[in-house]
This record gives sequence, structure tokens and C-alpha cells, in this order.
Amino acid sequence: MTKGLTDRQREILTMIGRGMPAAEIGNALDLSPRTVEVHKRDIKKKLAIQSTAGLIHYAIREGLVRLGEAR
Repeated sequence: MTKGLTDRQREILTMIGRGMPAAEIGNALDLSPRTVEVHKRDIKKKLAIQSTAGLIHYAIREGLVRLGEAR
């Protein structure tokens, strides 16, 4: 389903799919926003997706979040 993502990357992708910014994700997971951004970059690379909007679309398409689901 999520092409070799780690559990942490899947968790972060789900939060990105819900529209959460890096600082909020970091607070929720006890990570720095910079670490979240590194994970986000790695997720984009693994999934061959160029943008945050693309990640959100992917998360919805793969059932990680439902359309209209917000933080």
C-alpha cells in the first residue's frame, strides 16, 4: 500500500494528509519540525511525489485519511 514506508513515515504521511503543519506534527510525535521535514522529504522521494498537495492526494487515495477529515 505505501511502498516501503516505515511505520513512522506512514504516521507522518497520515498527519500530512489531515493538513497538519510540520510544527504540529512534531509536537504530537515529540519530534522537531526539522525532523518532520526530513521525513516528509524522504516520503516524497520514496513515493515519487513532488508536492505536499500530492502527498495529501496520495494519503486520501490510499485510505490513510478520508476526504473531509481534518485535524
